[in-house]
Amino acid sequence: MARITKYCFKCKKKIKESDKYNSYKTIDVFGNSNYEIVHNNCRTIN
Repeated sequence: MARITKYCFKCKKKIKESDKYNSYKTIDVFGNSNYEIVHNNCRTIN
């Protein structure tokens, strides 16, 4: 089974398995739902 590489939506760095992260579900203007994955220390919204 292929391993999916996750990237942080804010800092664009790869998320390692040991990193803590959160995922947020967002819906774009076309009604498609996307998941944004961010590191816990990157999650402050600017």
